[in-house]
Amino acid sequence: MGADVQERPDSPSISRRSFLRSSIVWKLTLFVGVLVALNGGVLIGVAYVTTSSILRDQIHQRLSTVATARQAMLANALRQLEDRASQFAKRTRIQRLLAERAGGTIKPEQFRAETDAILSTARSSTTGILAVWIEDESGRVLASSEPDNLAAEYSGLKRPGEKPDGGPVVLPARIGGSIGLVFSAVVGG
Repeated sequence: MGADVQERPDSPSISRRSFLRSSIVWKLTLFVGVLVALNGGVLIGVAYVTTSSILRDQIHQRLSTVATARQAMLANALRQLEDRASQFAKRTRIQRLLAERAGGTIKPEQFRAETDAILSTARSSTTGILAVWIEDESGRVLASSEPDNLAAEYSGLKRPGEKPDGGPVVLPARIGGSIGLVFSAVVGG
């Protein structure tokens, strides 16, 4: 009887034990796979967030540096243009002609002819200057270089309150094919 009582390999209890054993193996494999996938997903997510934060900071820093450098270049260029306007206003010949005009010792036609020639020469000998003109306190153009339409359009504009004797008068604007900025300086100032 002992030999008959032994279970055969095909018996239901052995296949049940084998199924349970393989079921546990599959469960452990599935559990380990899920843990590996979650761990990989978390690591990739953290790496993405960290890398994008670092990249955003570097881009912001570089753009800020470029913007600061460009702002300094623009401020320097504006100072140079303002200095040009001041130097032109301090020319002795212009001051003398204006003094003669104020004193009535020169005819208006002669004043305009001489100053127009000086202004045209100054405009043509200086790069980046679109027009040069002289206006009185009321904003009336006394003399100008070509083109007269720019002088007529921009003469008489209010000067900035904090710096009424010179400097930029209006914001940059497109004039023809170029960007223009009007500077002023008081003659004799």
